[in-house]
Amino acid sequence: MRSPLLAALFFVSASSLALAATDDELRQQLVGAWGADEACAEASLVFNADGTFSINEGGSDAPGRPGTWSIAGGILSGATSDGAMPDVTLRIELPKLYFEEGGQVVNELTRCAT
Repeated sequence: MRSPLLAALFFVSASSLALAATDDELRQQLVGAWGADEACAEASLVFNADGTFSINEGGSDAPGRPGTWSIAGGILSGATSDGAMPDVTLRIELPKLYFEEGGQVVNELTRCAT
């Protein structure tokens, strides 16, 4: 009886792993503008395909604060001229972007409407 149960558990585990996004898929999904809501009127975090990003304050004529980003093993790393930012686990369930630490969501953003 244990063999069919173990086989079923393995199949379920393998299916879950197959659904996990690869780093390349996460990179593609991450590119674009994200904010507190889809209007992104107050501020936005814009990820560019070249590995750069900018933090843009709404209503300000000043250029956004630039930085760089990378993804390895589902972990987003970034840095600005102010220094390194904390590494976070990245989860994207469009239109939502989740930053997680220790299995807990620490920030949630929404893709900005174009």
